[in-house]
Amino acid sequence: MILDGKPVTIVGVTPAGFTGLNVGRTADITLTVGAMHQLHPDTPLLGPRSNWLRLFARLAPGETREHAQVGLNVLWPRLIDDAYDPARRPAMRAATVALTPGGTGWSGLRGQFTTPLLVLMAIVGVVLLIACTNLASLLLARAAARQREFSVRLAIGAGRGRLIRQVFTESLVLSVLGALSATVFAQFSSRLLVGLLSSGRTQGIVLDLSPDARVFTFAITAALVTSVLFGLTPALRATRVDAASALRASSRSHTRGRGRLASSLVVVQASLSLLLVVGGALFARTLVNLQRVDAGFRHDGVLLASVELSRALGADAQEGAIARQLIDELRSLPDVSAASVSTNIPLSGGSWTTNVTVDGVPESGKPAEVETFAVSAQFFRAFGIPVRAGREFLEADERDDAPRVAIVNEAFARERLGTTNALGHRITISARPGPPMEIVGVVQSAATSGLRRSAPPAIYLCFFQQKNPALSGGANIELLTSAPAAAMTALIRQHAQAKVPLARVEMRAFRDVVNGSLVNERLLAMLATFFGGLALALAAVGLYGLLAFDVSRRTAEMGVRAALGAKRSDVLWLVMSDALRLVGAGLVVGLPIVWGATRLVAGLLFGLSATDPWTIAGAAATIVVTALAAAYLPARRAMRIDAMVALKYE
Repeated sequence: MILDGKPVTIVGVTPAGFTGLNVGRTADITLTVGAMHQLHPDTPLLGPRSNWLRLFARLAPGETREHAQVGLNVLWPRLIDDAYDPARRPAMRAATVALTPGGTGWSGLRGQFTTPLLVLMAIVGVVLLIACTNLASLLLARAAARQREFSVRLAIGAGRGRLIRQVFTESLVLSVLGALSATVFAQFSSRLLVGLLSSGRTQGIVLDLSPDARVFTFAITAALVTSVLFGLTPALRATRVDAASALRASSRSHTRGRGRLASSLVVVQASLSLLLVVGGALFARTLVNLQRVDAGFRHDGVLLASVELSRALGADAQEGAIARQLIDELRSLPDVSAASVSTNIPLSGGSWTTNVTVDGVPESGKPAEVETFAVSAQFFRAFGIPVRAGREFLEADERDDAPRVAIVNEAFARERLGTTNALGHRITISARPGPPMEIVGVVQSAATSGLRRSAPPAIYLCFFQQKNPALSGGANIELLTSAPAAAMTALIRQHAQAKVPLARVEMRAFRDVVNGSLVNERLLAMLATFFGGLALALAAVGLYGLLAFDVSRRTAEMGVRAALGAKRSDVLWLVMSDALRLVGAGLVVGLPIVWGATRLVAGLLFGLSATDPWTIAGAAATIVVTALAAAYLPARRAMRIDAMVALKYE
């Protein structure tokens, strides 16, 4: 077979497998190229700047990955000396090469989503802990209310072990029912999660999320563990009663409004809730900060079209001429304000870096490489990138006999020339042999590899001045239009297939690309906020249950207070202050936890510190307000206790 103009001999066939982004989908055709030394080093396929090739190796018997890593570290500088010119060697030697397990293949999704998903797993674990402490608190209150029942059972001969099994079985049933309900809910929510991860992609992520034995085993195991840890203690405390004393005591007397353990559990819930509410607020503010970043380009109204001609044309070299005709026709459409073609778009991160010489003089002590794009006329107009000086590319620049010109961004002008007036300078790009190119324009710096990074120095070359310009190989057509995407897709397909009947056209909005660049931040913001709200609700339920039980146990006390002249506001404050003391203790305990835990996710934040005082103060205020709302109903019930009725009943 012929690959990139060179003969390649097929020496083996392996089973088709997973090949990167579309995890869960079988690869159509996968080609593994070996014997790199047999190909010419200047071929685009395996040139020094080719970054698409991934190497897989099998360790020799008895060899460890650590030992192989040491050998690779020794070999790496020699490889750099053989592959790169002297100007690039220092930067490449500073890079590191890591060996990672490849038994399950390679997927870019792992590097992209591993950290966010681990953070979410930790958040889910904290929510589980809050739910368990909530359940234990409610079980303690319920067991205390059943002390008279347990005393009767013990008095008529029931063994303590039997009572422990009864209470423990009740908590186990609750845990198993919760695990089964959560498994069903997980099937629905997991589809939403995959849809969120797929946002901004031309092809969605396909993952098999159907439940299997591992899912059910994990859920049941988690239920058993939580039952043992948080159900056994209430069972032991509930059955540790003196039958004679309990039977003599009144059923509604106040022995001790609540136990220390129940109060401690509420404090734990408040402290953990503070951690999750602060985390959700930090991630939500990070997303908002990134959405407000001035990236230097227009978000809305831009459609991106991918037109595949190479498969239909085969080896035909007329693709460049067809691309010119197609762009000219699109520019003449009434609903199109601008139409361009480029090798890369903002935020794609796919530009190539290259050595640049300005006015024939190498720049010493400054960055040797800049990002390079190939764009056509109307590109900057389509994306709303302002031209600060000079002009943008003209249609006259796209003629075959036009002088070679280039446009640079403000970052390039400042870093390489020390001024924003770069017009008239001539640059030479090592990766693009030919005469020097004159700088005819300076545009505003626009983000290229993400909204978190400032725009690097960049050079824009005229797309149709490049060798063999083509729409295949990742080139995009950009349209600034007010027409719907479906209508424009039909028009582009009509124009493309009029020239190449088998042309394939795909369309997406540039807004989806921008949203896709924030998929990690949106994932963390949405789910962390959701789980923070869930934790807050659980803590409120736990506090409400404890105070409601406390008020019911203290009915006689409330009646005595009312009989002695206590006002309703005094009774209200008695319950509310009790809630404030518990929540206040939880906040005091939670602040050091927040201070340490948020530092672990500082690298995921943008525009604020991990210990932002306003975020922590807002989260604490939210928890206090929620606690007061949860305590209001028990406090209101206490206010309505009639002194005579309470004392007479007692």
